[in-house]
Amino acid sequence: STGGRRGIDNVGIVVICSFGEAPEPLGLQKILTGKATKLQSQFRLTYAMILNLLRVGNNFRVEDMIKRSFSEAGTMKLNIEHRDRLKRGEEILVDIEDIGCLIGGEPDIDNYYDMSIQLQSADAELQKFLLKSNYGTPFIEPGRVIILNHVKHGKVVGVILQEVKAKMTFFDQDPNKPKSYKTFVVLGKPGQNIAEPYIIAEISVLEIDALCKAKVKVETFKILGRPDETYIKQFHISVLNIIIDSLPHLPEALDPIKDMKIKDIDFRQTYAKRNELQVKLTKSKCHTCPHLKEQFEKKRKQSKLIDQVNALKNLLSEDALLLMPEFNKRIEVLQRLNYIDSNKVVQLKGKIARELTTCEELIATELIFESVLTPLSTEEAVALLSTLVVKEKINANPSLTEPMIDALEKLKKIAVGLANVQIESGLPIDPIDYSREHINSSLMEVVYEWANNMSFSDICKLTEAQEGSVVRTIMRLDETCRDFKNAARIIGDFRLAKKMEEASQLIKRDIVFAASLYLQ
Repeated sequence: STGGRRGIDNVGIVVICSFGEAPEPLGLQKILTGKATKLQSQFRLTYAMILNLLRVGNNFRVEDMIKRSFSEAGTMKLNIEHRDRLKRGEEILVDIEDIGCLIGGEPDIDNYYDMSIQLQSADAELQKFLLKSNYGTPFIEPGRVIILNHVKHGKVVGVILQEVKAKMTFFDQDPNKPKSYKTFVVLGKPGQNIAEPYIIAEISVLEIDALCKAKVKVETFKILGRPDETYIKQFHISVLNIIIDSLPHLPEALDPIKDMKIKDIDFRQTYAKRNELQVKLTKSKCHTCPHLKEQFEKKRKQSKLIDQVNALKNLLSEDALLLMPEFNKRIEVLQRLNYIDSNKVVQLKGKIARELTTCEELIATELIFESVLTPLSTEEAVALLSTLVVKEKINANPSLTEPMIDALEKLKKIAVGLANVQIESGLPIDPIDYSREHINSSLMEVVYEWANNMSFSDICKLTEAQEGSVVRTIMRLDETCRDFKNAARIIGDFRLAKKMEEASQLIKRDIVFAASLYLQ
């Protein structure tokens, strides 16, 4: 049979060879047309994998491994579409003519546009502070003239009538929800004859662009309670007069420093920067250019296209891979623990961690460098190593010697310390869970007595674990001893290497390593 190749073929051909009885039609129908089992990637980044691939060098990188994993299949599929869009975007950019200066001299529209964007950002930041702080609250009152960015009508002038009291149950209350206000909104320009010269709308405080100095005396009841058409028309005229008096500009806004007496240092710094940008804009030759509006719109479209092209480039880069954030965090952990240097060159600790393949490499490496095994006897040392290889959950309260108890506590502290380093680097790890997952002391006594030449039948009486679990643990432990022996030789600790060799000899005996139990 030839199945379709993921991401390459649209159709796959399957030939069913039936010897004897043909398959049931219903069964075949389910196989061919039924819902497919959802595939989930089992690819996991580990420190050992990262260290081994860093050793390989530029021939094959961790990033290449991540790209080839099934977890990135969706990203790789989308990259085909992203490349097409990027190609079209770059072609359009090449064809766009440079924006020249219609007044003469070097064009300044790029600088003018950048300053305008910075000014808009500063205004938004200042306004957000004003509307959410206690400084702005006293000025958001009935009769206050405001400039607002209405969703439908754009930038218009309005007058606050009253705050809208939210009707919420106890469970629905949200202290961060922005306030809203009933507002008299003037549409159109003074003297303009339109069908709907004003509306009464409920606007969010976030829609307010500026609080103005002007105030209008308002009797809210005659507008919202029992509407009085005559009063509303007179009120509309009053607001229009304020707009006319301000022409050709909008009504003057409140000065945050002089009028609102704001003393916040960060606000004052942003406000000073905003005013500086405003002065620079007015001094630019673009500010008085009769073609500013159309030139500015050209620049806006060009900048938007450049941003889209850069965004597509970022999506196609390695930084967009789903596992890259985790990879970068794990790299940071390895650098902080001195397993690799700032250039990602593997150091001595990293070389040791690569040798320890049968257990959690960070804990095992720190166990060696903290010399936890040094004061222990060979039997106690191999019993401690068993905590790193036992995976089964076994209820046990092992009887341990004092040196073993002290060594176990040190090992747990090492695990908690490593977990905290990973948390500080941004990995979602719980120190207690991390320690419990990688350190299991349930078979320490069993291994200790086995190393002291106790029979297999007797050690099985010391635990509730199945015989198979005991056998698997001791066999894994033999591999771990060999790994620790190799690691000890690398750092030149021949006493530890000899101890690990003796430990391997002590546990490698009797029925556990009988050839009849396992294929060898």
